[in-house]
Amino acid sequence: MRIVSAGMLVGVVVILGVALCARQILKPAGVPFVSWLAVGFALVAPFLAATVDRAQPDRTSAAPGAPSPAVTRHLVACATLEAAGLLCGVALLIGSNLLPLAAALVPVGAMVLRFPRASARA
Repeated sequence: MRIVSAGMLVGVVVILGVALCARQILKPAGVPFVSWLAVGFALVAPFLAATVDRAQPDRTSAAPGAPSPAVTRHLVACATLEAAGLLCGVALLIGSNLLPLAAALVPVGAMVLRFPRASARA
């Protein structure tokens, strides 16, 4: 679970870095709607992730050998945050302002805070 979470986090950071580098080469035309959509989703994504993580699993539909409900909830919550960060990266590529970069700090920060800790058992 830590490897997948780290991969999601690194993916968002890489996309944001590529978008910043691409802005230096290609000047974006400016699509403010996408920028504002990305900012809104980035600000709402931590609340969506928290709601998903607190959802109670349906124990009757669990297949044998399926991952635990806690792992599934964590990955879906992380994927929501990752989507918000990736949308900010795309908005940074095509938008004229840097507001999506600042907004991307919200889902990236939430991903860092939700990162699975090492277990007490070694």
